[in-house]
Amino acid sequence: MVFSNGMKSSELVIAVDMDGTMLFAENRFHPLDVEFLKQDLPLTVVFATGRSLTGMRLPLIINGLIAENQPVLYPLVLHNGALVYLPGEQVHRHFAFDHPTAEQLVAKVLAFPHDLAVVAQGEGREWLIRTSPYGGPRAIIYGYRPLPWQPGEPLPVFSKLLCISDQPPVLDELSHVLSDLPIEGNSSLGDLYEMTPKGVTKATGLEALLPALNLQDVPLITVGDGENDFTMLDMADLACAPANAHPPLKAHAQFIFERAERGIFQPVLEAALQRLSLPEAV
Repeated sequence: MVFSNGMKSSELVIAVDMDGTMLFAENRFHPLDVEFLKQDLPLTVVFATGRSLTGMRLPLIINGLIAENQPVLYPLVLHNGALVYLPGEQVHRHFAFDHPTAEQLVAKVLAFPHDLAVVAQGEGREWLIRTSPYGGPRAIIYGYRPLPWQPGEPLPVFSKLLCISDQPPVLDELSHVLSDLPIEGNSSLGDLYEMTPKGVTKATGLEALLPALNLQDVPLITVGDGENDFTMLDMADLACAPANAHPPLKAHAQFIFERAERGIFQPVLEAALQRLSLPEAV
């Protein structure tokens, strides 16, 4: 899809999830999405994900959208809304856990009796709180490069805690163990349980980001597939989900599409041109 030069970037925002939405195997984007993103776009693309900055950079490098020594030029809502970047990797907001809650979280996941890998995500870095034969390597696949941390060391400042297990009942049990704490918890991709401070979601991340870009009053399209995408779909002018999305999430979507043939942007923007008051594209 090629756009006319008459459509300005301030006229549309598309916020897109990564894992399960933009990403296919091995951190690859659909070829048509790569081609789309390499254009001089007449709109603003925001990547809204649970990933860290390191994990977000990985697919952009793999897909040839940035060089290894180049900052990310897209605005980002990371850590499920807890860390917000302006273009060029400029931190705009960081909604970190307060220290007492962080201490309780770490104590409970360390005491949890089942195999589990746990990564604490902070501003520009992450720490491996505990590891497991499955979860440690899986964290690397998801783009994490965590620093070592040992009990007794000063607790790092972090805004998301990621727990990884290949046993969904283990993650369900963990969610019950942590249910008395002031957190937002989401299951994702079948092997993740993610936590941010209470009230911090992808929607609050977008609400912090868009005014900083002077984009709070333009049409917003959101695209996602999992539990952590409910809030941003509910705030959108057009809420979209791929056909592989979590079934309850699809009930919140106004447009559902197959991503395998044409990727994300072509079908979503065609739907937007039909359903929203936008300048025509050719």
